[in-house]
Amino acid sequence: MVASTKKGKKVKDPGPALEEPRPRLQPEEMQAYMKLATALKILLSGSIFTTQIDRGESLLFNYLRDFKRLYGGDGLMPNHHFAVHIAAQIRDYGPVYSFWSFLPE
Repeated sequence: MVASTKKGKKVKDPGPALEEPRPRLQPEEMQAYMKLATALKILLSGSIFTTQIDRGESLLFNYLRDFKRLYGGDGLMPNHHFAVHIAAQIRDYGPVYSFWSFLPE
């Protein structure tokens, strides 16, 4: 649709105003997601200190507790369980990039 201005110039009508975007996650889901994202950023780094491993592990466990509370135990998958062991593996073998071998697998 075309509209005209006071000066006689034709401009395109922008149409109806767009709605403000709504978040797809509920506030509790967002908090849980941020715990997971922070834990992964810490635990999957190329170099890591013991205190960071402890912090990442704590955030990961808090995320898993929140996940179970939000979605129930039936929502938990084997990968959730495997993630519980990441901190111990980092303590034993060093940063994940020194022992994970996704490409050859």
